[in-house]
Amino acid sequence: MDDQLWFYADSNKQQQGPLAFGEIQRLAASGVIQPSTLIWKEGMAGWTSASEVQGVFSNPVPQTADTPVQIPEIAGNPYEAPSSANLMGVSKGGIYPIPNVKKCSFSLFLGLFILGSVLSIVGFSLIIVEVSELSGSYENETAQPQQLNPDDDTRGEIPSSEEIASSINTAIIPGSAILFIGLIIITIAMILSYIFIYRAWYILQPGGARTSPGKAVGFMFIPLFNIYWMFVSFHGWAQDWNRIRNSHSNLTSIPTVSEGLFLAGPICIAVSIVPLIGVLASLVYMVIFFVMLFNICKVVNAIADASQQEN
Repeated sequence: MDDQLWFYADSNKQQQGPLAFGEIQRLAASGVIQPSTLIWKEGMAGWTSASEVQGVFSNPVPQTADTPVQIPEIAGNPYEAPSSANLMGVSKGGIYPIPNVKKCSFSLFLGLFILGSVLSIVGFSLIIVEVSELSGSYENETAQPQQLNPDDDTRGEIPSSEEIASSINTAIIPGSAILFIGLIIITIAMILSYIFIYRAWYILQPGGARTSPGKAVGFMFIPLFNIYWMFVSFHGWAQDWNRIRNSHSNLTSIPTVSEGLFLAGPICIAVSIVPLIGVLASLVYMVIFFVMLFNICKVVNAIADASQQEN
């Protein structure tokens, strides 16, 4: 039972869901779902009052045998059992079933990204400087006339290519280590950003999101296809969030996001494959990406606060 998705009819006679059974129980405990509220899951012949489904309420609800369940008439929705075509249908009006979600620390992401970038630049610079100095010193040695000194057998010897390579490898070790640490920190920051995107899609699931959190993140790693999928993951998320936010009274205190901004980011990614202007488009995308992620974190954190208040 817990693994199946459930739907319920809100006070405005609108279909809400899909939800896990645990969310149905939580809504019943908070009073959003009443004993007379109609609920449904796949496999049931039709909508049934919540009081008749075992486990919805912690305490048994007395039933009146002489009072039949009245199924309300709904414009455009005769309360048929949801089909596969509308399992993720638009949720409108009423109270949004806010899911429990962890907060996103944008400052942590930004701090890690900046630290990793600085270390990477420092490490790369050290490598360039050391290689340049060694190359210059060897060029000077080979360019000067060799001096004969019977008391010094090593004076004037030209180092072999193996010795030069060994000296360069030894010199660049500190810079390489710093560069490696910087790249690792940047990687951690980017993994954190994908976690934030996952949570952003997770909070949209009760409202009929166009895709799942796993697909929203996972499909961005598919070569070439990910160029298209960026439009879904970012612009699609902005559209879904604004729709859900404007359709539920308990979300009006949470700000909307700029759909134009979330469209500009993927456009920059698509343009980045074009020669010449691709570099500029990539730099612009980095700036837009930070702003998009900041807005995502702001929405997720507001949902997390609202969820804590409900509990």
